[in-house]
Amino acid sequence: MRIDLGIAVTALATVIFLAACGPHPRFANTNANSPEAANTRPQRTQIERDIESMRTADFEFVYVFRRKDGGVLDEADRRYLNEQKPPEINRVKLSDEGRVVIFGSNFRLPEPQLKALKERFAFEDLSRPRPEPPPNANADAKKQAK
Repeated sequence: MRIDLGIAVTALATVIFLAACGPHPRFANTNANSPEAANTRPQRTQIERDIESMRTADFEFVYVFRRKDGGVLDEADRRYLNEQKPPEINRVKLSDEGRVVIFGSNFRLPEPQLKALKERFAFEDLSRPRPEPPPNANADAKKQAK
């Protein structure tokens, strides 16, 4: 009986030793630099990367134009966009396999050009939110005086 108890204790010690020497599951299952980990991250589309580059360039105004039918911008569309684009527009990027044009600028697109472009194209304004103007202290003081 003494030999069986010794074998059992040795076997139990071996199992505990082997379990303790294995890698911790938290470290064994993750490797941020592995190709598998890179593939699990959501991939951004080209247009998302182009819009982000406009924001990274610190443009206050980002305007996106698409054909209303969702098709590829043809030569006439690109010419019209170029004719309506004022010189203050700092960057123009053709994106989404030729379906989108992005304007980046630190100047607001003038209303006549914006109106003309909105009539022909689907328009999206991705500009930075403008802060609310502070309340007019003089107007408040006049209201309280009455």
